[in-house]
This record gives sequence, C-alpha cells and structure tokens, in this order.
Amino acid sequence: MESDSADRNTRFEIDHILESGSPPPSPIPSSLSSPATAVSSRYATPNEKRLKGPSEQRSTVTKRQKTKTATENTTLTGSGRKDLAIVQAVEQGVSVLDSSVNYESPWNSLRNDYELDLGGFVIIASDRGNGRNSFIVKRFSGPDMASKLRMLQRIRHVNFLSVVQRFSFENSYYAVFDHVSVSLEHVVASPPYLRICELAAILFQILEAVAYLERQNLEHGSLNCSNVLLSPQGVIKITYQEDCRDVTSSQTRLADVKAIGYIAMELMQKYHKDDGAIGLEDFSRYPSDSDAVDFLAATTSATSAEELLRHRLLRNDVQKEQLKWLVGIATTARIGFRYDEGKWEA
Repeated sequence: MESDSADRNTRFEIDHILESGSPPPSPIPSSLSSPATAVSSRYATPNEKRLKGPSEQRSTVTKRQKTKTATENTTLTGSGRKDLAIVQAVEQGVSVLDSSVNYESPWNSLRNDYELDLGGFVIIASDRGNGRNSFIVKRFSGPDMASKLRMLQRIRHVNFLSVVQRFSFENSYYAVFDHVSVSLEHVVASPPYLRICELAAILFQILEAVAYLERQNLEHGSLNCSNVLLSPQGVIKITYQEDCRDVTSSQTRLADVKAIGYIAMELMQKYHKDDGAIGLEDFSRYPSDSDAVDFLAATTSATSAEELLRHRLLRNDVQKEQLKWLVGIATTARIGFRYDEGKWEA
C-alpha cells in the first residue's frame, strides 16, 4: 500500500540521516523573518522517527498552529513561548542570529534589588545563583528599541560599560551590564579635590573613548559626570552608549568635546559656573598657568578628542591605578537611589 505524504517525508529524512551519519544542520529557519509563523528547528533522531506515528506528527502541526495563534495574544508555555518571543523580536528589529539573546524573563535568574541614578535611574540586580554578583539592568521598549540595540552591539571599547547578557521578553529587551555604581558625580560630591595626575588619568580615558566614537563617525551627545562611571580598578566606564548617534564627516561634532570641558571644570572646582561658561573661579588649587587650566581653556576651541589627547597635560605617565582610592571615598557621597520595600525577598 502506498504511504501518505507525511510518511514519505519521514522516510526521506531517515534515509538522509543514515547516509550522512549525522543529523542535518539546524539553521534558524528563514520563516522566522515573517511574524506569522515560528517553526521549530529541532531534528529528531532516527529512533524518535520510528516511534512517531501519524498522530504525533499531527500534534506537531497543532503546536505550530498554536504558535501562530499566539501572535494574536494566546498565552504559551515552554518552547512555544520562546518561538513567539523570537517572532516578536524579529518584528521589533532584533536579529535572531544573535545566539546570546535569552528569550525569557531576566527575573528568572536575576533579582531586582534597587534603582540607582546614573544619569537616569537604572536597575541594580543580583544573580539568584550562589555568586550573588550584582549587575546593572536596563529595559528597552518602543519604536526606537531596535536602533538602541544595534548601537549597543556596535560600540565595543574598554571605556564603555560592557553588556554581559541580553534578554527578550514580553515586547521588551533587557541589557545586563557589568556593575559599576560610582560615577564622576560621586567623585565631585566627595570631599577630596583631585590631584593633577588623577585629573589627567580621568580625562585621558574619557578622551580615548570619545576619540573611538569619532573614528566610528559617532557622537555620544549627552556626556556628563552622572553617566561617566569609575570602576574599582580605576577604569572609566561610559554608559548610555545606546543613545549615540551617527554623524557624517561634514557635520560638526563638538558636543562631546564641549562636554569634556564641563566635566573637567566640575572635577576641578566641584560646580558649574552660573553663566554656563567653561572656566575656573578659584585658582588656589590649580594655578592659572598650570597644565590643567590650559587644558580647560583648550576644550573651548578644540575640534576633536584626538586634538585634546595631544595636550601636554596628558603627556605625562597617566596611570588609572591612581584612581582606585577615589572609589572608596566616593561611595560616601549621597547620590539619588530608589528602593522599593515591596519588592523585598527573603
């Protein structure tokens, strides 16, 4: 008796496996580029194929139909939910070829502890595992989500906060970053004034990051003491890189250079001038003829970070290790945070 089409397909796949000696490769199906379907890419072993009857194959079709219906707000569990999450991610511009994305809730493995103001409130979360390590978590949604995610993937530099894990869940995307909780705003608010070598170590690292952006034809556009972080190792980590924008070679790119001038001024005298100009009002710690004051003046006329990197303030031996001690005392500065007692977990 002639078998039906489903049996012929099954026999063909078994023959293929037996001839090749291993299952065929499992690429992400091209059908995922369409939001209408989500097809499983798992191949069964020969033994599983023999055990499957027509009823199980019909059940597979039913599961696919459920996944399709799920895009119309049907609740799914297990692999069906993951398939739906992938489909939704495609609709929102997230690449399904990125195998590092976890299509599940980040709160399965992380615990939301509190929120910290780092130029905008971010979630500080800890690993639910034995390590209990802390991380910064940001949630993205809305029409500009895809562009922010692409920018996070694009920017790779030691002086930008590193993404360590990513999640896609319920029409939102979560980026998990290394935990660095001290910003230059904390440094400004703490008692000590910076020595010139410490000021140079901070400015050099910021300029290295901005020069990297310039080579990529990018601009941060919102640099300030709140979103420039300082790690316990003395390494500067700039955040909010997802908001960087493309600029053409013909466009002026002075926003970041000017921002560095304001950052330097705030580090040197711990406040901005009332008139918004860049400059010092008190020269008792940094004399008017010092390299630090000359650098500050140079930020008002420089046209690039590369130009400022050649300034004589930064020609000396710049060592980030000189900044380690600042992290401890900077944590005494009270900067905005939010803690929800209702989220407390035993």
